[in-house]
Amino acid sequence: MKAYADKRSREVRPAPQAERAAQVAQRAIARHEYRAAKALSIIESRRAYIASGYTSAQAWAEANGYGDSQARRLLALGRALSAAPELERKMRSGTVTSDAVLAVGKVLCEPSLKLSAAERTAWLERACTQPPRPLREEATKAVEEARQGEATFPMRFLVTAAAKDGFQRSRLLMSKGQPRQISEGQTFGRLVQDWLAGHDPRLKPLPKRRSGPTRGTRSRCRPKLVDAIVERRSGGTCEICGVRPAVEKIHIREPHAKGGSREVDNLADGCRECHVMVDADVFRFSQFDEQGRPQWTFHPGSLQQPSAVRERAPPRYAVRRRTEILVGSASVPFG
Repeated sequence: MKAYADKRSREVRPAPQAERAAQVAQRAIARHEYRAAKALSIIESRRAYIASGYTSAQAWAEANGYGDSQARRLLALGRALSAAPELERKMRSGTVTSDAVLAVGKVLCEPSLKLSAAERTAWLERACTQPPRPLREEATKAVEEARQGEATFPMRFLVTAAAKDGFQRSRLLMSKGQPRQISEGQTFGRLVQDWLAGHDPRLKPLPKRRSGPTRGTRSRCRPKLVDAIVERRSGGTCEICGVRPAVEKIHIREPHAKGGSREVDNLADGCRECHVMVDADVFRFSQFDEQGRPQWTFHPGSLQQPSAVRERAPPRYAVRRRTEILVGSASVPFG
């Protein structure tokens, strides 16, 4: 026990000289970072890089020994200091970190954010009091909501290298003709909108023609107009469970075996699992609601009547082994 205590005492020892050296170095780094940011800001504002044959201040900085990310950070810091000169002295003295200045500068430099004097003062106070990470997240959210005009939500996911390159390429192309490059959130939103415009059944135009009446015929072909109206109503999701994608059309009032029509008022979008449950009379159609969507009632007693399945179901569902079908959050046996 004594040997362990001696070992711990040797491991934890004060180092006042190293602590003072680290503090002095940190203040020196802050001063040098401040000077470099101010110098690059002047070069950018006066376009002095053109005289040296470069197209931007960042290109000039990279040619003079700055790294890519370092040059971008210092240029953004210079713009932030120009927008918030009140923070210059505090940054030089080390009372405000450069990360906090960058976060607040992002808000102050955003033209779509028309800050009042009180709001500007509040952001400057946050730079002195809040930790850098939550301040950066708060500033990014404020800028994105100002650019997109509505509330935003964080998303985090992993993509392949090809998807990442394609996303950056899309962002570059979407930024053409814009005063500045659009944000990643705006790029993602536009990509989603473009995909939905071509694939979402609620956004597709309805067919202009359709075939004749379908009641009492033996054919199973459905008019394209009927399919389009049903898919627009369901949005591509099962109209019974509301979770799984719809892959089949379900006769809800009258089954096809009894002459049921293939019209909008007799069809619903459904998944395979729910289709089986409807054929077993476990789910029964009750009525259409005010939005024209079908409503259902649950009858678990029908699970004990396999004859109902044979009468209503298509041939591929007429004979089934005993299985477990998920209904809501409960596992219901179906035989």
